Amino acid sequence: PVLVDERFELARMLRVQTVPNINIVDANGILRLSGGISLRQPIAPHSTVTISDYLREGLGGKGFVTIDQLPPYYPAFELVGKTIFDFSLEDLVSKKRFTLGEKLEPKKLTLLVFWAVTCPHCQKALPKVNAYYAEHRDQLNLLSIVKNRDEEGRRKTVHFARAHNFRFPVLEDTEQVWENYRVISTPTFFVITPDGRIESAFIDTHEGIAAILDPKIEQLLQ
Repeated sequence: PVLVDERFELARMLRVQTVPNINIVDANGILRLSGGISLRQPIAPHSTVTISDYLREGLGGKGFVTIDQLPPYYPAFELVGKTIFDFSLEDLVSKKRFTLGEKLEPKKLTLLVFWAVTCPHCQKALPKVNAYYAEHRDQLNLLSIVKNRDEEGRRKTVHFARAHNFRFPVLEDTEQVWENYRVISTPTFFVITPDGRIESAFIDTHEGIAAILDPKIEQLLQ
């Protein structure tokens, strides 16, 4: 059955903040697990038992123990090793269209960044990424993607990009690219190989963008 939560009463009760959102209630009406993002999500830190395993075992007769809190999980990581989802989007600054597949080049990695102008982590990370890109354009292509709800969001995004002299396109998502890449937080980064394979994904640059990308570029050039 598909239930319609018209007034979001159930969503508020379950404290739903993102979708999809997995909640498991046992036969006695007890909420055993809440806030799941993916069936592949582990139920505890460093555990190999996923929500799918937990559900299968519970339905198989073992019953359901209560999972107090799920560890953080990012569905984007499930795409590592898979082929890219291609897209063609317009740059908010130049108004030119860019296609991901056309940016793939031999001996070059492609960095795909999902970000938001309202995200404090993005505000710190993107200028550093821009500086790194300016020094490594012979080994790296870069595309970034944003989602804006209104014209004010577009204006702020363009202002931020121009203020920091971004050397890379700022593409507006009009094709559900965020959903295809399973992005639920910003910034989210994907490293793509010349043949269009997602080599890795990461969600922050605390260790420094150079520490992350330098070894990958060096390996590619070998």
